[in-house]
Amino acid sequence: VPVSVRNTTKEEIEEALNRKIELTEEDGLEARQIKAMVEGMKDELREFLAAGGTIVAYGRRLVRRQDEEIGYYTRALNELEQLKKSGATEQALYDLWEARNDKLRKMGIKLLAMPE
Repeated sequence: VPVSVRNTTKEEIEEALNRKIELTEEDGLEARQIKAMVEGMKDELREFLAAGGTIVAYGRRLVRRQDEEIGYYTRALNELEQLKKSGATEQALYDLWEARNDKLRKMGIKLLAMPE
């Protein structure tokens, strides 16, 4: 899902890097997962900066990566829809659905719903 805000300041990012997101007892599974992802991204950014990268370059990489992931998902969805329109068997649809979801899962991308 494309993010609605892709711009922030260097200062806001630096502040975020110095702020640990703590888990609370009230956090559900999804909140815990999101917090872990954010902390992982912050670790990734710290490593990127230590290797000589910049916050701006990292931001560009994130945008490019997100656009690529949306492209992978969209292509897989279109391929599944085209196969369905072609009159393929349920087994052929299932096989393609399973194969594409396996690839998406390995990339950490949202999985496709099985077409009706």
